[in-house]
Amino acid sequence: MRKQIKVLQVGLSDHVGGIEKVVDSWYKRLPSDIHFDFTNTSVRKLAFEQTFTEGGSKIYRIPSRKADPGGSYRALKYILSGGGYDYLQFHAMSLSWPEPILIAGRSKRTQGIIHSHMVVDRHMAVKYRLMHAVGKRCLSNVEYHEVACGTDAGKSMFGNDLFTVIPNGIELGRFRFCEGKRKEIRKKYHISDSTYVIGHVGRPGAQKNYPFIFRTFFELLKNGCDCRLLLIGNIERDPQIQGLMNQYSCKQAVVFTGYVEETSAYYSAMDCFFFPSLYEGFSVSLIEAQASGLPCIVSGNLSSESKICGDFSFVSLRSVTAAAEELIKYSKIKKDRKESPIELSFDIQNTANKMFDYYREHRKQSDRWQ
Repeated sequence: MRKQIKVLQVGLSDHVGGIEKVVDSWYKRLPSDIHFDFTNTSVRKLAFEQTFTEGGSKIYRIPSRKADPGGSYRALKYILSGGGYDYLQFHAMSLSWPEPILIAGRSKRTQGIIHSHMVVDRHMAVKYRLMHAVGKRCLSNVEYHEVACGTDAGKSMFGNDLFTVIPNGIELGRFRFCEGKRKEIRKKYHISDSTYVIGHVGRPGAQKNYPFIFRTFFELLKNGCDCRLLLIGNIERDPQIQGLMNQYSCKQAVVFTGYVEETSAYYSAMDCFFFPSLYEGFSVSLIEAQASGLPCIVSGNLSSESKICGDFSFVSLRSVTAAAEELIKYSKIKKDRKESPIELSFDIQNTANKMFDYYREHRKQSDRWQ
């Protein structure tokens, strides 16, 4: 009888971001021969932790590397020594925390997988790039598998090594445009059907480039555009956001939804998706927006892979005026969003199956059969 493949998932957080959404989607589709457990370095619960525990998974609470480096290392080592894991899958934004893969590399049973979710480039803070370089050097003599959400995220993390691309995926059907949902969300936030709604999904932080979003939106307001900025995520009380609201005096034109678990209806309510991040890997939100048939205006820093289909513009972060002009251009275009030609390769069942097949194919021969 074939043994169940056990995977320890490392690198998820208490915030609902792209990594957490993807792993949760895999989890809901786990076949009977694969089992996930998780580590948590936060004092709060992991995103989707209830789903994981109800599904029979263990959540190992370990110290964060920042708070207790030695304790974090010892806890991970202890978990791998007795957990019987075939893989430790490390979802990495960078290699600034190499210890999980170092520990897996020294294990006789557990194989390490680095799953790159980010393009590490000059737009990141210098200290993070330096920590990434040091971490990469620490792993120079360690064997591990290399997986990435996209080609650029893989090249950034692994250089010229051969790596496997497993795209982030979504439930395509859930994100198709729906006129009924559009009316429902607009009614909820008192937005007329004729108002131009610019949407964004993201957590607080420098990466998402909120100052650029607000400066650009303010340009539209100055030009008399009847528009609203719809911001999805727990950001309203963030000090930076509060400062931007006061600076541009645009409180009446900005809609904060707070955390939304089911975002599909909100994409239907938008007319355009604005995503001027300083850096990304392969954003799940961008896949969702394109599946909904939205025109997307995104940072020129992002990979060309980000464009999957439809109306899609890259803009320079050096010019607020150019970004505003792109947004205004799409405000004048009435688009039929009933059909979005997004590729089936981004369907979550297809991408999840690729991950599951990867586990099966790379399992150590000595542990394959009972």
